[in-house]
Amino acid sequence: MAMFEKIILCATSYQLTAGIWRSGKLHSYQVYQNDEQGHQDFTQFLQQHNKTNIYLLADAVEEDYRLESLPHTFGSARRELVDRKLNQLYRGVIYRAAHFIQREKDKRKDDLFLLISLHNAEFMQGWVACIEAQQAPLAGVYLLPMMSEMLVQRLKLKAPHLLLSERLNSGLRQTYLHNGRLRISRLAPIPTDMLNRLGYFYLNETEKTRLYLISQRFIARDTELHMVLPALSDSSRQICRAIEQEHGIVCESINLADLAQSFKLEVRQLELNPELLHMHLLATGNAPDNIAPASLVKHHKINSLRKSINVATTLVVLAGLAISTIYLKQSVDDAVQQKQALADTRM
Repeated sequence: MAMFEKIILCATSYQLTAGIWRSGKLHSYQVYQNDEQGHQDFTQFLQQHNKTNIYLLADAVEEDYRLESLPHTFGSARRELVDRKLNQLYRGVIYRAAHFIQREKDKRKDDLFLLISLHNAEFMQGWVACIEAQQAPLAGVYLLPMMSEMLVQRLKLKAPHLLLSERLNSGLRQTYLHNGRLRISRLAPIPTDMLNRLGYFYLNETEKTRLYLISQRFIARDTELHMVLPALSDSSRQICRAIEQEHGIVCESINLADLAQSFKLEVRQLELNPELLHMHLLATGNAPDNIAPASLVKHHKINSLRKSINVATTLVVLAGLAISTIYLKQSVDDAVQQKQALADTRM
């Protein structure tokens, strides 16, 4: 069964959501608190699924995004060039990667990369330590906003300048995408005193994000920004109207109930843990760029190699059995023909 299973994890600063997907469908999930008892319970969970591949989503404030244009290369030359740039910008940072976007259309036709990193990964070190202690096959570590890009693709949103605002357990995450490709994302934890004033909180954070995009020259002051609020309740419509009136931003509210139904996720599950939507996209789609170092995914590579050897061995055995069956049939047919020839000779 482990061959058809995936364990998808989502780590925030205070908890870990662990779900099991079987054949592309959520089977069960549990939430562990980021403390000693939570780590012990998570270790027991890993022991029950010691051969299942693990994919870890990180949802944190301390993310960094840099848009870099590098000379067009390929193969080992590209890897060396990208590694050199990552070392220059993120020396000493463990979790980092280069996400290829496109080849530019100017005269030089350079390669455009989005360099991403997680500067402070202390919040998930306890979970990673549990995984390493059990030698569990960790396939990779991924930033949650990279799954937001896949969510935009699934929703078929085509606005050239798109701001996706998602309310998660970790807070309000606003992700800016240009022509459907991730450029930057920021997470704002929601203070307790703002839980009853979400409209006001959304207004303030949206203005901060817009000003930051202008300061970093992602957009100009007159750029038409299209904002999307995926939600399960009608309250997002009121927030949209307030944002349109206050900031003049085109705002659209999208009901996630239909999408949840198509994913065979219960609405109640998403209400309690909105991250399950991103976890499902990771479980059923292609994984984005892995930000974990090679040392953390070595057990997964060994496990994959072991599975490949087992599959190859099984195929060889089956081929041998098939050939043996063919030879056995030929031998039986030859014996029957020989017996018939002897009978004909006697007659």
